[in-house]
Amino acid sequence: MNSGQKQTDEDLMKAYAQMNDANAFSELYQRFEAKLFGYFARRLSGGQGGKGSDATDLFQRTWLKVHEARKTYDSSRKFSSWFFTIAQNLLRDHLGSAYVRTTFFSEDEKLEPQSKDNVEADFFVKQEWQRVQAALATISPAQKEAFLLFEWEGFSPKEIAEHLSVSESNARQLVSRARAKLKTLLTEEEV
Repeated sequence: MNSGQKQTDEDLMKAYAQMNDANAFSELYQRFEAKLFGYFARRLSGGQGGKGSDATDLFQRTWLKVHEARKTYDSSRKFSSWFFTIAQNLLRDHLGSAYVRTTFFSEDEKLEPQSKDNVEADFFVKQEWQRVQAALATISPAQKEAFLLFEWEGFSPKEIAEHLSVSESNARQLVSRARAKLKTLLTEEEV
């Protein structure tokens, strides 16, 4: 590392991927540790604390996946995008259809907690998830990513702008347009 110059996240990941540079990994860990844990804690808490063990588990699994996938990292891609995509996928796998219940239903419309005996509710959630996926497939990739980062991942417009390499106002516009189109699509299907 150059003594007076801070290495980029991409350079650090490249050093870790190509040379197994433990110092590079350590620096990345220090840079992203609090952000990653906060991300999981926010998404799992529902704003009421708790779920700390799940956040810790997903935090550790994310770093393990980074290690496992280090050889596939494309250094031309922004590290934070690649990193949070891994985290996002792990979180989605962990939560499954809970996203549908918490994101697209108002408080009085939310489904009751699922049980093994509640086959109808499980079928309904799967149907709703398919509707949401179909609607998401109709918006632009940039709108979809901005919407998912904002609504499901809790990113601020500023973080989305950094993540997508756009201005903050453009990030807000992408989220707004995605919301409007999804609301229209999902409301039309209900009629």
